[in-house]
Amino acid sequence: MRLFVAITLDESVRQALIKAQAELRQSGVDARWVEPVNIHLTMRFLGEVPESMVSKLAETLVKACSGHRAFSMEIVGLGAFPPACASHADRNVSRPRVVWAGCRELKPVLPALYRDIETGILGMGLPGDDKTFLAHITLGRVKSGKNVDKLATVINSNNSKSFGIQAVSGVTLFESKLTPDGPIYREVEKFKLG
Repeated sequence: MRLFVAITLDESVRQALIKAQAELRQSGVDARWVEPVNIHLTMRFLGEVPESMVSKLAETLVKACSGHRAFSMEIVGLGAFPPACASHADRNVSRPRVVWAGCRELKPVLPALYRDIETGILGMGLPGDDKTFLAHITLGRVKSGKNVDKLATVINSNNSKSFGIQAVSGVTLFESKLTPDGPIYREVEKFKLG
């Protein structure tokens, strides 16, 4: 099973991000946009996991979530990750690969929650994550340099726009099935924060 752990979004936040996507599309940039129903914050992509390990993975996620309380974050600003992006604050869009909406927490819970999830996954013998965790919501993936200057204008005009406050009470384990029309996500199980 191809799996990932994510935070799902309230409908009001999702709708605000769908409007942002529409504005980004108008730039004419050559991109593949995340389907509105699939917009989420990925905590950890796992890749292929044997079905026999899913129950152990569920135990791991219960344990990782139990040490954290529910919290809120603001979904704010648009940006882009260039190939060698060094920090979340880098909104350089000269060679964008991923267009995203940012996340701002009043109390930094996400990095600690990610660490606990990662520690549990490593303890199961699954491969570690080779990327630094930077909380963001992917809106699209840029395929070429076409109209990148117009994309930059849209991003820069929305780099501090608020898309709403998101209450986070848990994480969800999803299965991702790849199809020619894009991925289809199926909820496997939800895990409440402690």
